[in-house]
Amino acid sequence: MLRHLVPNPEELRRFLVKSENLVVAHCRTLLQQQGLSFTERRRLIRLLGEAETALQSLDPRLKVDAASRAVDGAGLCA
Repeated sequence: MLRHLVPNPEELRRFLVKSENLVVAHCRTLLQQQGLSFTERRRLIRLLGEAETALQSLDPRLKVDAASRAVDGAGLCA
């Protein structure tokens, strides 16, 4: 018989914050690469914005860089 553990809400929140921070860092690294297609760049910008929004909702005290919500060099909006 399997027992289901009730997760500690604070541990779960810390895990989610760490995971979203990893997504943000990875997207920013990829966006610095040359040769990304229009579609790849747009998808990364969207994903970065979603991760930053998730971080903000997990902890409103966090300062979230809104760079992904701004217009990038190609004139795209997230």
